[in-house]
Amino acid sequence: MPQVLTFTVNEADMIAFNRYLVATNPRLKQTYLIMRGGFALLPVFFMVLYGGWHSYTVTLGVLLGVLIWFLWPLFLRSSTTRTVRRTRRLQEAPAEDPFQVWLDDWGLHSNTRLAATTIWYHVVQSIADTPEYVYILLGPMQALVIPKNKVAPADLGQFLAELRRRLPACPYTATGT
Repeated sequence: MPQVLTFTVNEADMIAFNRYLVATNPRLKQTYLIMRGGFALLPVFFMVLYGGWHSYTVTLGVLLGVLIWFLWPLFLRSSTTRTVRRTRRLQEAPAEDPFQVWLDDWGLHSNTRLAATTIWYHVVQSIADTPEYVYILLGPMQALVIPKNKVAPADLGQFLAELRRRLPACPYTATGT
């Protein structure tokens, strides 16, 4: 019988995953850098457009742009939190969402309140092991989130070792682990 990991995932866990994505996904980092620069240049553009090329309008526009540049990470952090909270509220997710994952010859299985899923091994792109979480990345913005504080370390280690053992057997694994 396969080993089943049982744990719960809450809002803080999902927020942590989204922040991890923003910090590590190259495409997201590039997009947010372009957005940050664009929003920082907007005050300069509007101050010059409506105020003309006077030193005070350009200076004020630049100062507002610099302020936006430095406040952008705070905005992004709060925006991520709001988005996760809104999504969980729309899903009517409980405070602690029960989760089960296990492995067999067919793939990685997950069972949640909403669905039971089988994920073939070739879909797993990588395993990110952070100090607080293990993310089994299934795509550029999708993962199974396993909080380390809710699973026994020995069980988690055994589960990850078995998952890593099974991944190389599949020639379609994108990046391995």
